[in-house]
Amino acid sequence: SNNVMDYAAEQNSWSPCQVGKIQQRLAQENSRGRNFLLPTWCELKDSLEVVIRDSVEWNGAHDLEGRLTIASGGRLIIRCRVSIPPGGVITVEPGGTLVLDGARLHNACGKEWEGIVVQKFGDEVGKVFYTDNPVVENARNPLPPLGAQPETP
Repeated sequence: SNNVMDYAAEQNSWSPCQVGKIQQRLAQENSRGRNFLLPTWCELKDSLEVVIRDSVEWNGAHDLEGRLTIASGGRLIIRCRVSIPPGGVITVEPGGTLVLDGARLHNACGKEWEGIVVQKFGDEVGKVFYTDNPVVENARNPLPPLGAQPETP
């Protein structure tokens, strides 16, 4: 049978739910379908930086191709696997918040990435919170120790 379930009369495209399930399967590290993907996440692309300015939660795996920045006023909660490209970095700007809730941060190609940088400007500081034992792999600067002095940009 045809399992194309679009809402249009022709029913010749996938529904948003079907697209989401496909993306979820392709993001699973050991799925057979992932072997058919070009590993574009194995190279840092400056033009593909992700900037978080609002309150955002990631509950499903992400393979980033650029740097990740949590801007002032932004809050990112990560509860999943996130692959950072080689040479990539997670920057928490002053006034930004990163929450690692059982997250796994790594490079899916087995290469090294820079790690997490927490910035400070005057009295304002970026914040990183850990819960449920997050794991950071392949990073030069893994989790900043609690109470560490943030970098001043």
